[in-house]
Amino acid sequence: MGGRRLPAVLLLAALLLAACSSTPVRSPAPMTPQAVTAALAAADALFFDNHYEQAQRGYAQLVARAPGDPVAHAAYALFLNYRQDFTAALAEARAGVAAGPRDGRAHAVLCRVQDWSTHLEEAVRAGATAVSLAPHDPLAQLYYSEALADHGDTDAARSHIDAARAAIGPRSSAYQRAELHREQANLARDTGDRAGALAASIAAHEQQPGWVERSTELAGAYIDSSQLDGAHRVLDAALALAPSDAQLLASLGSVAIQQPDFAAAEKVYTRLVALTPRDPDALEGAALVAMAAHRDSRGARELLLRALAADPGDVAAVDFILRLARDVDGDEAAARDQIQQTVATVRGADGPRPRPVAVPD
Repeated sequence: MGGRRLPAVLLLAALLLAACSSTPVRSPAPMTPQAVTAALAAADALFFDNHYEQAQRGYAQLVARAPGDPVAHAAYALFLNYRQDFTAALAEARAGVAAGPRDGRAHAVLCRVQDWSTHLEEAVRAGATAVSLAPHDPLAQLYYSEALADHGDTDAARSHIDAARAAIGPRSSAYQRAELHREQANLARDTGDRAGALAASIAAHEQQPGWVERSTELAGAYIDSSQLDGAHRVLDAALALAPSDAQLLASLGSVAIQQPDFAAAEKVYTRLVALTPRDPDALEGAALVAMAAHRDSRGARELLLRALAADPGDVAAVDFILRLARDVDGDEAAARDQIQQTVATVRGADGPRPRPVAVPD
């Protein structure tokens, strides 16, 4: 007798599977230069309009679809640098240089990333390469200037600011014009001229008043000049600009606490905790504001216990709770019990379970 026959449904499924497996998977078509330019402009617009999460998706998709484009990698690296994700920024900047060894903008962005990562010798070398490849690119001159100033060579930094000024024309972007003033502020600050740094920071902000980064820089310049009212005005205006972006709000909160401007900080962390209710850093910032602005130790402890529940290894939250218990509430034993109970009841993938916690001495 012949072999057993497959049921008709199984036979059809097998034939479909064989047909699908024999069909090659097509990768996306390469992007044309015009498409790359358009995608880059769209991501840049989101970036400068303070929509950072959407901008990050745009840059990431662009470099995935155009892995050989040095300018795409450089733009993404610059964005990540402003996000202070220096490891990822450095990887993208190096990818840009690898994709375009003779591309001046790629080397310029590598210079900026190395500089902000405090790798000053490497930053100076990358900047020198950038201006040799692209002497008429204002950003190459400006990024190199900052690296030189941070390295202590103020005369050379000034000469490259002058070269950037000569290269900036009617078609230069608002970012380029603002960066010219920002580098003047950086050089003034490095030489101890706080008044000059503030004036240049104001000029930079005027070129890009809608970008939160310029507000943050200007608030810092006001703080350096001990003009706290000015910093408060700028921070309030920046809060009106910032959408629901957790990292942007966290950056503004850090500046507000550094000032210290606890009225602005309270606005920031109230919004941030509502946006990211399980983020330990946001909860700890809100606890700090609760104590500094209102002496609300009970509210601060509740926030810190929420931070500990989100991250049972959060030693900073434990330390803060115990400091409040010892110095404000006088109930250290009760605080230790709350810490242990919080950690023991944290749910994991397999349900509640005890976990070790480091309790600072």
